Amino acid sequence: MNGRRARTKRPSPTSEDRLKAVLDSGVGEALRASEEKYRTLVDLLPAVTYRCAFGEHGEWLYVSPQIESLLGYSPAEWTANPALWYSLLHAEDRERAMTEEARIRDSGERYVMEYRLQARNGRIVWVHDEAWPIRDETGRPAFLQGVLLDITERKRAEQTALESERRYRMLVDSIEGLVWEADPHTLQFTFVSRQAERLLGYPVERWTGDPTFWRDHIHPEDRDWTIGSFLTATRERRAHEFEYRMIAADGRIVWLRDMVTVVVERDELVSLRGVMVDVSAMKQAKQELETSEQQQALVLASLPMALYRSDLRDAFGMTWIGEEILRITGFGPDRFMADPLFWESRIHPDDRERVLDLFSRTLQDGLAASEYRWRCADEEYRWFLDHNVLIRDAGGEPREIFGVCLNIHARKQAEESHRHVEERLLLMGRATHDAIWDWDLTKQSLWWSTGFQTIFGHTQDPLDASIDSWFSHVHPDDLERVSAGIRAAIESGTSSWAGEYRFRRGDGSYAHVYDRGFVVRDAAGKSVRMVGSMMDITERKRLEEQFRQSQKMEAVGLLAGGVAHDFNNLLTVITSYCHLLLDDLSPADPRRADLEEIRKAATGAAMLTRQLLAFSRKQVLEPKVLDLNAVVAAAGKLLKRLIGEDVELAAVLAPDLGTIKADLGQLEQVIMNLAVNARDAMPLGGKLTIETGNVELDGAYTQEHPVVTAGPYVLLSVSDSGIGMDEATQSRIFEPFFTTKEKGKGTGLGLSTVYGIVKQSGGFVWVYSELGHGTTFKIYLPRVDERADAEAGAEAGPSSMHGAETVLVAEDAAAVRAVVRQVLKRHGYVVLTAADGQSALELALEQEGPIHLLVTDVIMPEMSGPQLADRLRERRPELKVLFVSGYTDDAIVRHGILEPGIAFLQKPFTPEALARKVREVLDKPA
Repeated sequence: MNGRRARTKRPSPTSEDRLKAVLDSGVGEALRASEEKYRTLVDLLPAVTYRCAFGEHGEWLYVSPQIESLLGYSPAEWTANPALWYSLLHAEDRERAMTEEARIRDSGERYVMEYRLQARNGRIVWVHDEAWPIRDETGRPAFLQGVLLDITERKRAEQTALESERRYRMLVDSIEGLVWEADPHTLQFTFVSRQAERLLGYPVERWTGDPTFWRDHIHPEDRDWTIGSFLTATRERRAHEFEYRMIAADGRIVWLRDMVTVVVERDELVSLRGVMVDVSAMKQAKQELETSEQQQALVLASLPMALYRSDLRDAFGMTWIGEEILRITGFGPDRFMADPLFWESRIHPDDRERVLDLFSRTLQDGLAASEYRWRCADEEYRWFLDHNVLIRDAGGEPREIFGVCLNIHARKQAEESHRHVEERLLLMGRATHDAIWDWDLTKQSLWWSTGFQTIFGHTQDPLDASIDSWFSHVHPDDLERVSAGIRAAIESGTSSWAGEYRFRRGDGSYAHVYDRGFVVRDAAGKSVRMVGSMMDITERKRLEEQFRQSQKMEAVGLLAGGVAHDFNNLLTVITSYCHLLLDDLSPADPRRADLEEIRKAATGAAMLTRQLLAFSRKQVLEPKVLDLNAVVAAAGKLLKRLIGEDVELAAVLAPDLGTIKADLGQLEQVIMNLAVNARDAMPLGGKLTIETGNVELDGAYTQEHPVVTAGPYVLLSVSDSGIGMDEATQSRIFEPFFTTKEKGKGTGLGLSTVYGIVKQSGGFVWVYSELGHGTTFKIYLPRVDERADAEAGAEAGPSSMHGAETVLVAEDAAAVRAVVRQVLKRHGYVVLTAADGQSALELALEQEGPIHLLVTDVIMPEMSGPQLADRLRERRPELKVLFVSGYTDDAIVRHGILEPGIAFLQKPFTPEALARKVREVLDKPA
C-alpha cells in the first residue's frame, strides 16, 4: 500500500532474507502453526484481509478471496503485481495515501485511512483501510497486517444526508420572514430584507447603519444569552436556531425565531446568515430547548469492528472475542465471555426478537446478518451490524459460529437525519397548506413535497416530475402567462415570481392556485434553481365570486326598489282615474272598452312593480306563525292544475316539522313561482317533488355559505327532473328580467321574486342544477318556537264605504293628492289636502272642527308621514292615521314587516281599495 508496491514486481533479496529470518525464528514457528487456521477465519470475514512485506520493494504476501468481489481482481493478481494497488488509487487520494504509508513504514505505528480505489469494471469503491505492523524477534517491523472494508454505501448515505440538508436550507430561505446577513466577528447586520419594517417597524437603514441597533433592541432579559448564542454559533461554525424577544418600534414585545447559518469558505468565517420569523402568536410557553437540533453535516467516524466466536457445544457461549470490543462498546472481552447472557440482556427490547433469530438463520443458511441497537457502557444505545458465519467440523457437523460486529451508528444517524429532514419538509407543507417545490435549472428536474399529492390528488411520485410535467398541468389559457412570468424571473435580475392560475388536479378538474417562487443564483449571478410553494385558493375564489354575486344582487335590488317606488305613484293615478271614469260611463258607452284595456295594462304594470318590490325586499309583509306542511298541502290542488297532467307531483312532508314566521300570501307565491319554473323546465313532462324538513346548519355549513347564520331552520325543497342549467345560467337566475325563455313568453321576474321574498323573510335560497339532471331549489326559513296561528277566515268588510267625516290628506305627489281627494269626496267625506307635512300642520291649526282621519304618504320632504302624525296627535289625540306608500323601510314598516296597530295601504291602489280602507280605519275602535 505504498510506493514499494508500485516500483517492482518481485521482492528484493533483502525482503526475502528478512521474511526467512522471521519464519526461522520463534515467531515464525508460531505463524506457521496458526497459518491454516488464520486463513480459514479471515476468508469468512465480510472484509478483505491482507499481509504485505515492509521495505522499499515490499510485496503482497497474502490477500483474502474477498478482494475479487470488492474490486474484481483475484488474490493471485494482487500477489503477482505489487504495483496494482498504486495504479488503482484515485488520483485525488494517491498522494495522501502514499505519504501516510511512508510514515507508518518509518515509524512502525498502526494506522487507519479511508480512500478510493477503482474496481476492474470502473466503479469507484470507498474503502476503510486499517493495518498494524507485525514485528520480528528483533522488534523490527517484518510485515504489515491489515483489513480493507467497503464503506461505499456509508459514504453514499452521508452524501444523501448532505444533499437533503442543502435542500432543506434553501426551502426554509424561501419562506416569508426577515432575511438577514451579519458580520460574524462584530455581529453587525450588513443586510436585512424589507420584511424588517413590517416585522418590527424599524426601517432597514436602522438595522444596517447602527452597529448596536440589534443588540439594543433585544429584550433586556434575553440580551446576554442571545448574543452569547450567536457567538457560540460562530465559534462552533454550525447552524443554530434561537427564540428571543425584541422590542418593536411601537413598544410591542415580539417573539422571534431566528434561524442562523454560519458561512465558511476555505476554513474561514465569511458571514452569518439567517431568517427571523414572528412566532408571537404561537408562543404560549417558554421553549424547553434553547437551541434547535443541529442541522450541520453529520460527524463522520470510522467503522471499527470486533471479531468473536461462539461455541455451539457450549450453549452459544462466546469462547473468544477480540479486543476491539472494548473500543466500540466500552466493555472488555472478559465481560462477554464470563456471562453467556450479558450480550443478549443489553439488546434493545424492540430489536431482541429479531436479533435472537440471527443464530437460527445462521444454522439454517450458513450465514446471516442483522442490524440492531445495543446498550453500551455509557448506557447509550448504538447501532451495530452483526455478520455470522457457520463453521462445521470435519464431519460436516456445526461446530461454532464466527462473527463480525461492526459499529454502524454513524450511518444510521445519517439515515435518521435524512428522514427527519424529509419529515420536516412534509410538516412545513402541512402547516402552510402548500405544495413545496424545488426546480433544479441545471438538470431541469423538479422536486415536489408530498403535499403535492395531498392537495391536488396526484398519485404519481412527485420526485420523478419534470418541469414539462408541471407546465402540462397548467390550464391552457393560463400557460403562456405563467411560463412567461417564470422565465422572466429566471432570466432577469428579479429574485422572485408570483401569480395565480389554474392547475389540473388528479381527477382532471382544475384548482385555482397562488404560486410563488424564489430564484437562487450562484456566485456568478447565474440562476441555478428556483424554489417555492403553491397554495390551493379555489375556495377563496369561490367565496369571492359568491360575494361579488351578492353585491350585484343588492345593487340591482336598490335600483329595482327605487324604480318601483316612483312607478307606483304613477300607477295609482292611472288606475284610480280609470276606475272613476268607468264608474261615470254607462255600460253601453263604447269608450268603456278602451278604458278596460288601460285598466288591464295598469294592473299588469302594478304586478310588475310588486315583483320588483319583492325582489328588492321593499314590499310590506304581514307575517304569521305558519305550518309549512299545511301551506304546501293547501297549494297542492292549484299546483296540479298549474303544472299540467304530464308532470307528476309528489310531496314528501316531514311529520314533525317546526313552524316558521312568514307572510302566507308571499309564501304561496314562492311555491307557485318555483312550480311554474319547474314546469317550464320539463316540456315533455317529468316529476316535481316538494319536500319539507327540519335542519340544523352548523359552523361548517356557514363557512361554505358566508351569508348564512348558524341555527335551526325549516327546509322547503322543490326539485324537478327537467333539462337543468349550466353554471353561467345559475349565476344569473335570480336577476330581475333575466330569462332563458323566448321573447314574449316570460318577464324574468319569477325567480327574482322568490329570492326577494325569502331574503325578506329572514331566509336564504340555494340552487343546485346540472345539465340533463334537473334542478333543486332549497329554501331555508328560520324555525320558531311558537304554535301556528289558527287559519283566519276572511274578515267581513265594512257595510258601507261612504261617510261624512273630515279627512286630512298629506301627499307630496300632486296627481296622487288630487285623485285621493276626488275619490274621498265622491264617497261623502270632507277632504282637506296639503302638499307636505308643514302645510298639513298649518291647515290642521286653522281647522276649528274635528279632523277624524289623517291619510299621509310615509316619505315626504322635510317632514315624514310618521313625524306629521306624531305632531298632530299632540293636539288631536283622537286622530286616526292611515299611511300610504309605494315602499317603505322606515319606522312604520321595519324591513318590510308591518308594525302591530299600524294602518297601511300599499300603492298602487284602486278607488274602491282606498274607500274600503278609510272606512275600515274610521270604524275601528280607538
